[in-house]
Amino acid sequence: MPEPRLVLLLPDGSSVTVQTEAILGRARLAEVRVSDPRVSTVHAELSWREGRFVVLARGGRVVVDGLRQAAAPVSVGSRIGLAPGVVLEVLDIHDGEAPGVPATAGRAALVLRACSEGVELWRQEPSPRATIEGLPGQLLTFLGQAGGPVPWGAAAGALWPPEAALRSARGPLRSDAWTPIDERRFRNRFDQVLATLRAQLDEVRPGRWIGMKQGEVSLELAPGDQFEIAAAEPGLSGCEPAGSQG
Repeated sequence: MPEPRLVLLLPDGSSVTVQTEAILGRARLAEVRVSDPRVSTVHAELSWREGRFVVLARGGRVVVDGLRQAAAPVSVGSRIGLAPGVVLEVLDIHDGEAPGVPATAGRAALVLRACSEGVELWRQEPSPRATIEGLPGQLLTFLGQAGGPVPWGAAAGALWPPEAALRSARGPLRSDAWTPIDERRFRNRFDQVLATLRAQLDEVRPGRWIGMKQGEVSLELAPGDQFEIAAAEPGLSGCEPAGSQG
Protein backbone atom coordinates (compact mmCIF):
# COMPACT_ATOMS: atom_id res chain seq x y z
CA MET A 1 0.00 0.00 0.00
CA PRO A 2 1.47 3.43 -0.91
CA GLU A 3 2.55 5.65 1.96
CA PRO A 4 0.70 8.92 2.62
CA ARG A 5 2.35 11.84 0.89
CA LEU A 6 2.08 15.62 0.85
CA VAL A 7 3.15 18.14 -1.79
CA LEU A 8 4.50 21.52 -0.64
CA LEU A 9 5.01 24.71 -2.62
CA LEU A 10 8.26 26.35 -1.44
CA PRO A 11 9.00 30.09 -1.24
CA ASP A 12 11.19 29.91 -4.36
CA GLY A 13 8.30 28.54 -6.43
CA SER A 14 9.52 24.94 -6.54
CA SER A 15 7.62 22.03 -5.03
CA VAL A 16 8.63 19.00 -2.99
CA THR A 17 6.81 15.78 -2.09
CA VAL A 18 7.27 14.29 1.39
CA GLN A 19 5.98 11.13 3.00
CA THR A 20 5.07 10.23 6.58
CA GLU A 21 7.91 12.07 8.35
CA ALA A 22 9.81 15.14 7.14
CA ILE A 23 12.05 17.80 8.69
CA LEU A 24 11.63 21.43 7.62
CA GLY A 25 14.69 23.61 8.09
CA ARG A 26 18.17 24.65 6.98
CA ALA A 27 19.76 21.29 7.76
CA ARG A 28 21.62 19.85 4.77
CA LEU A 29 19.73 16.56 5.08
CA ALA A 30 16.30 18.07 5.81
CA GLU A 31 13.59 16.64 3.56
CA VAL A 32 12.25 20.19 3.09
CA ARG A 33 15.30 22.44 2.99
CA VAL A 34 14.68 26.18 3.32
CA SER A 35 17.86 28.23 2.94
CA ASP A 36 16.94 31.33 4.91
CA PRO A 37 18.99 32.56 7.88
CA ARG A 38 15.81 33.17 9.89
CA VAL A 39 14.87 29.48 9.62
CA SER A 40 16.33 27.10 12.22
CA THR A 41 18.41 24.06 11.28
CA VAL A 42 15.55 21.83 12.42
CA HIS A 43 12.72 24.34 12.40
CA ALA A 44 9.63 22.12 12.21
CA GLU A 45 8.46 18.61 11.40
CA LEU A 46 5.66 17.21 9.27
CA SER A 47 4.26 13.95 10.63
CA TRP A 48 1.42 11.62 9.58
CA ARG A 49 -0.68 11.02 12.71
CA GLU A 50 -4.13 9.46 13.08
CA GLY A 51 -5.00 9.80 9.42
CA ARG A 52 -3.75 13.33 8.77
CA PHE A 53 -0.58 15.35 8.40
CA VAL A 54 0.40 17.49 11.38
CA VAL A 55 3.07 20.21 11.48
CA LEU A 56 5.05 20.39 14.74
CA ALA A 57 7.25 23.28 15.86
CA ARG A 58 10.74 22.06 16.74
CA GLY A 59 13.51 24.64 16.79
CA GLY A 60 11.56 27.63 15.50
CA ARG A 61 8.29 29.52 15.36
CA VAL A 62 5.51 28.09 13.18
CA VAL A 63 2.42 29.94 11.95
CA VAL A 64 -0.34 27.91 10.29
CA ASP A 65 -3.00 29.86 8.38
CA GLY A 66 -2.22 33.04 10.31
CA LEU A 67 -2.14 31.48 13.80
CA ARG A 68 1.01 30.61 15.74
CA GLN A 69 0.90 26.91 16.61
CA ALA A 70 3.02 24.38 18.47
CA ALA A 71 1.22 21.57 16.62
CA ALA A 72 -1.55 21.82 14.03
CA PRO A 73 -3.15 19.61 11.36
CA VAL A 74 -2.76 20.81 7.78
CA SER A 75 -4.91 20.29 4.70
CA VAL A 76 -4.76 21.28 1.05
CA GLY A 77 -4.39 25.06 0.91
CA SER A 78 -2.83 25.40 4.37
CA ARG A 79 -0.04 27.98 4.61
CA ILE A 80 2.89 27.17 6.92
CA GLY A 81 4.92 30.22 7.93
CA LEU A 82 8.46 29.69 9.24
CA ALA A 83 9.48 33.37 9.26
CA PRO A 84 8.06 36.64 7.89
CA GLY A 85 7.75 36.14 4.16
CA VAL A 86 8.88 32.50 4.34
CA VAL A 87 5.68 30.58 3.70
CA LEU A 88 5.11 27.03 2.43
CA GLU A 89 1.74 26.08 0.93
CA VAL A 90 0.20 22.60 0.93
CA LEU A 91 -0.68 21.84 -2.70
CA ASP A 92 -1.90 18.25 -2.41
CA ILE A 93 -2.32 15.36 0.03
CA HIS A 94 -2.79 11.65 -0.66
CA ASP A 95 -3.63 9.47 2.32
CA GLY A 96 -2.15 6.29 0.85
CA GLU A 97 -5.46 4.42 0.87
CA ALA A 98 -6.47 5.31 -2.68
CA PRO A 99 -3.83 7.31 -4.58
CA GLY A 100 -5.27 9.96 -6.81
CA VAL A 101 -8.75 9.94 -5.25
CA PRO A 102 -9.85 13.51 -4.50
CA ALA A 103 -10.03 14.46 -0.83
CA THR A 104 -13.74 15.23 -1.28
CA ALA A 105 -14.57 11.63 -2.23
CA GLY A 106 -16.66 9.44 0.06
CA ARG A 107 -18.16 12.20 2.19
CA ALA A 108 -21.87 12.37 2.99
CA ALA A 109 -23.55 15.06 0.89
CA LEU A 110 -24.59 18.31 2.55
CA VAL A 111 -26.65 21.35 1.61
CA LEU A 112 -25.02 24.69 2.45
CA ARG A 113 -27.78 27.30 2.73
CA ALA A 114 -26.74 30.96 3.02
CA CYS A 115 -29.05 33.46 4.69
CA SER A 116 -28.84 36.64 6.75
CA GLU A 117 -27.93 34.72 9.93
CA GLY A 118 -24.99 32.92 8.31
CA VAL A 119 -24.63 29.63 6.45
CA GLU A 120 -26.59 26.58 7.62
CA LEU A 121 -25.29 23.09 6.83
CA TRP A 122 -28.05 20.50 6.36
CA ARG A 123 -28.26 16.77 5.87
CA GLN A 124 -31.61 15.00 6.03
CA GLU A 125 -32.49 16.11 9.55
CA PRO A 126 -35.38 18.52 10.08
CA SER A 127 -32.99 21.06 11.61
CA PRO A 128 -29.59 22.33 10.39
CA ARG A 129 -26.55 20.39 11.50
CA ALA A 130 -24.53 23.56 12.08
CA THR A 131 -24.63 27.29 11.41
CA ILE A 132 -21.49 29.26 10.54
CA GLU A 133 -21.89 32.93 11.43
CA GLY A 134 -19.86 36.13 11.49
CA LEU A 135 -16.85 36.67 9.24
CA PRO A 136 -16.38 32.92 8.58
CA GLY A 137 -20.02 32.74 7.45
CA GLN A 138 -19.57 35.79 5.20
CA LEU A 139 -16.47 34.23 3.65
CA LEU A 140 -18.27 30.91 3.08
CA THR A 141 -21.17 32.75 1.42
CA PHE A 142 -18.80 34.69 -0.84
CA LEU A 143 -16.93 31.55 -1.92
CA GLY A 144 -20.17 29.65 -2.50
CA GLN A 145 -21.57 32.43 -4.68
CA ALA A 146 -18.29 32.72 -6.60
CA GLY A 147 -18.55 29.08 -7.70
CA GLY A 148 -14.82 28.77 -8.35
CA PRO A 149 -11.37 30.12 -7.45
CA VAL A 150 -11.12 33.84 -6.67
CA PRO A 151 -8.10 35.96 -5.66
CA TRP A 152 -7.73 36.11 -1.89
CA GLY A 153 -7.73 39.92 -2.14
CA ALA A 154 -11.22 39.87 -3.63
CA ALA A 155 -12.43 37.65 -0.77
CA ALA A 156 -10.79 39.97 1.79
CA GLY A 157 -12.47 42.92 0.10
CA ALA A 158 -15.84 41.23 0.58
CA LEU A 159 -15.15 40.91 4.33
CA TRP A 160 -13.76 44.41 4.93
CA PRO A 161 -14.99 46.62 2.06
CA PRO A 162 -14.35 50.04 3.70
CA GLU A 163 -10.70 49.16 4.36
CA ALA A 164 -9.87 46.82 1.49
CA ALA A 165 -11.18 49.23 -1.17
CA LEU A 166 -8.35 51.77 -0.85
CA ARG A 167 -9.58 54.85 -2.63
CA SER A 168 -7.91 57.33 -4.93
CA ALA A 169 -9.39 60.23 -6.86
CA ARG A 170 -10.45 57.73 -9.52
CA GLY A 171 -12.21 55.31 -7.18
CA PRO A 172 -11.37 51.95 -5.54
CA LEU A 173 -7.95 50.48 -6.19
CA ARG A 174 -7.40 46.82 -6.98
CA SER A 175 -5.85 44.59 -4.31
CA ASP A 176 -2.64 44.45 -6.33
CA ALA A 177 -2.25 48.19 -5.68
CA TRP A 178 -1.97 47.73 -1.91
CA THR A 179 1.28 48.70 -0.25
CA PRO A 180 3.32 45.78 1.20
CA ILE A 181 2.24 46.76 4.74
CA ASP A 182 -1.44 46.88 3.77
CA GLU A 183 -1.24 43.56 1.96
CA ARG A 184 0.51 41.81 4.85
CA ARG A 185 -1.99 43.17 7.38
CA PHE A 186 -5.00 42.12 5.34
CA ARG A 187 -3.49 38.72 4.50
CA ASN A 188 -2.91 37.99 8.19
CA ARG A 189 -6.50 38.94 9.03
CA PHE A 190 -7.84 36.94 6.11
CA ASP A 191 -5.79 33.85 7.05
CA GLN A 192 -7.20 33.99 10.60
CA VAL A 193 -10.79 34.03 9.31
CA LEU A 194 -9.94 31.26 6.83
CA ALA A 195 -8.43 29.09 9.60
CA THR A 196 -11.56 29.57 11.74
CA LEU A 197 -13.81 28.65 8.81
CA ARG A 198 -11.80 25.50 8.07
CA ALA A 199 -11.97 24.43 11.71
CA GLN A 200 -15.74 24.93 11.87
CA LEU A 201 -16.31 23.02 8.62
CA ASP A 202 -14.06 20.17 9.79
CA GLU A 203 -16.23 19.80 12.91
CA VAL A 204 -19.21 19.09 10.64
CA ARG A 205 -17.37 16.81 8.21
CA PRO A 206 -13.58 16.34 8.20
CA GLY A 207 -11.84 16.70 4.87
CA ARG A 208 -10.82 19.25 2.29
CA TRP A 209 -13.29 22.13 2.16
CA ILE A 210 -11.21 25.14 1.17
CA GLY A 211 -8.66 25.18 -1.64
CA MET A 212 -5.85 27.73 -1.80
CA LYS A 213 -3.47 27.73 -4.75
CA GLN A 214 -1.34 30.49 -6.23
CA GLY A 215 -3.15 33.18 -4.30
CA GLU A 216 -6.65 32.01 -5.21
CA VAL A 217 -9.14 30.56 -2.73
CA SER A 218 -12.12 28.33 -3.51
CA LEU A 219 -14.87 26.29 -1.86
CA GLU A 220 -14.35 22.57 -2.58
CA LEU A 221 -17.75 20.87 -2.57
CA ALA A 222 -17.94 17.07 -2.45
CA PRO A 223 -20.02 15.17 -5.04
CA GLY A 224 -23.67 15.67 -4.14
CA ASP A 225 -23.09 18.83 -2.09
CA GLN A 226 -25.17 21.91 -2.93
CA PHE A 227 -24.81 25.59 -2.14
CA GLU A 228 -28.06 27.57 -1.92
CA ILE A 229 -28.99 31.20 -1.38
CA ALA A 230 -31.99 31.50 0.93
CA ALA A 231 -35.08 33.45 -0.10
CA ALA A 232 -35.16 36.92 1.46
CA GLU A 233 -38.88 37.22 2.14
CA PRO A 234 -40.65 38.70 5.20
CA GLY A 235 -42.09 36.22 7.62
CA LEU A 236 -39.78 33.31 6.75
CA SER A 237 -38.06 31.57 9.63
CA GLY A 238 -34.59 30.16 9.18
CA CYS A 239 -33.06 29.80 5.72
CA GLU A 240 -35.65 29.01 3.08
CA PRO A 241 -34.00 27.94 -0.24
CA ALA A 242 -34.21 30.22 -3.28
CA GLY A 243 -31.73 28.55 -5.64
CA SER A 244 -28.80 26.17 -5.62
CA GLN A 245 -25.63 25.11 -7.38
CA GLY A 246 -23.90 21.76 -7.10
